[in-house]
Amino acid sequence: MKTFRILIITFVLAISLGFTYWQLTKQAEQRIERAICHQLSRSLGTTTECQVQTSVSLPSAVVNHKISSIAISGRKVKLGKGLTVEKLSATLYGVRIGPVQKQLKGIDRARFSLIITEEQLTRFLARRYPDLPNEIELRKGYISVTAPVVVRGKQVTVIADVKPTIEHKARIVPRPIRLMCGSYPAPSFIRRYVEQRIVPVLDLSDLGFKGQLTSITIMPKFLTITGEGKFERLHF
Repeated sequence: MKTFRILIITFVLAISLGFTYWQLTKQAEQRIERAICHQLSRSLGTTTECQVQTSVSLPSAVVNHKISSIAISGRKVKLGKGLTVEKLSATLYGVRIGPVQKQLKGIDRARFSLIITEEQLTRFLARRYPDLPNEIELRKGYISVTAPVVVRGKQVTVIADVKPTIEHKARIVPRPIRLMCGSYPAPSFIRRYVEQRIVPVLDLSDLGFKGQLTSITIMPKFLTITGEGKFERLHF
């Protein structure tokens, strides 16, 4: 009977300690999640929605200052140079937390994706390049730009279909795939005129964090950019 009572007491204590430990771990996770949301809002700008979710590989991961992954998502996120994206998604892998400094000490790797609408891209490019025409349309696989161009003293309407490509993993540059003057193919001198005035759609400095671009996918009304990023230390 005495042995049975000791077993019961031991079991109750184990359950109590386990529950307390789970609470501490959960509180640590929530604190990290709140800190990351706060840091994102401060460094990237205001967001209408910010969600952070930690994923631990072992029950003691947070207490041992190692988190297997952190998933981040935000909507209407304003990035570095005034570029607003419809959705930002990022996953941080192998996140190391400092036990004393209370900061994110390092990340093994990070991946991100951005969804930018046609309206958001047009607004950003209009601010960045005031002389750029604002008739921009996202099609499947390319961008169509319509603009009046003055060549040799005459104004002609040029329709340029361009395919953005990633250059040096750091910027997105449009490459002409079709140039039309009205309903006719553009002559070579107009093609040269347009190609000499091509500017990057955006580069890494517009995103507000370091890293490299890996892909761009264009669909009607929106485009998706993916890459691998480096994020600064986060204090919490």
